[in-house]
Amino acid sequence: MPFLAQRLIADRLTCVRGERTLFADLSFFIENHAGLTLTGPNGVGKTSLLRILAGLLQPSRGEVRIEPDHDIPAAEQCCYIGVRDGLKGSLTPSEHISFWRAMAGERRSRGLEDDSSALERFDLSDFASSPTAWLSTGQRRRLALTRLLCAARPVWLLDEPLNGLDTWAAEELKRLAARHLEDGGIIVAASHQPLDWPAMTVLAVGEPNEARLSRREPLA
Repeated sequence: MPFLAQRLIADRLTCVRGERTLFADLSFFIENHAGLTLTGPNGVGKTSLLRILAGLLQPSRGEVRIEPDHDIPAAEQCCYIGVRDGLKGSLTPSEHISFWRAMAGERRSRGLEDDSSALERFDLSDFASSPTAWLSTGQRRRLALTRLLCAARPVWLLDEPLNGLDTWAAEELKRLAARHLEDGGIIVAASHQPLDWPAMTVLAVGEPNEARLSRREPLA
């Protein structure tokens, strides 16, 4: 579904964990139809930055905002999928999707894919009623990614989205990402693997305490 014109703004973000400063005075903005890929070795703050953008971690200084906010809090405009899939083994894939929709307050009438279509897109239809604990690592990752189809959130925040995916599933995610950007969405993804998705700007994060990210540069 098309999204209203917006921009995601990171304003002078500083993240300190323990005695380490992961990044300081980091500023950038991303507009509709564009995305940002964070690359770099472990420990430079990619996951921390994603969690700050998602509202799950408070920055030591600075702020994140979406303008205009359309009277919706920034956190409610984001869909965050972390490295851990966040699944409950006793629930079935269908139950997970129902839970995610309920938590997001979404209804199918908003142009979202229905439950069966969401599962079919990631080849999980045959496991719709099976406990998630029975699924393979790749199947669990695909199930976690169906969360993107359960809520109309303009900003996708993805941590290592290709982990556990085979070539087919990675291509399906690429198609979803392209459609999301075409609809006016925004994507920020941290990945050790190359993301050849359209309209994505790659920002390399250097060695620990030397985060080299673009500051105050438009990404669209």
